Amino acid sequence: RVDGWELLHRFRHHAVTAAIPIIVCTVLPQRQLALSLGAADFIQKPVTGPDFRAALERQTAAVERPE
Repeated sequence: RVDGWELLHRFRHHAVTAAIPIIVCTVLPQRQLALSLGAADFIQKPVTGPDFRAALERQTAAVERPE
């Protein structure tokens, strides 16, 4: 069995998925953990439509303007 945190860790350390932005959406208030494991963004539930769209727009902007 693998939880979401382990899955995020595995995605970040696999050559095929390492560059894919992952937005963590959870009821857990663990923003720093998500970001430290490589999440591109974090949304805490309950999620509103505007919050979700804003997170997607941040990732789209990041892809269009790499750091």
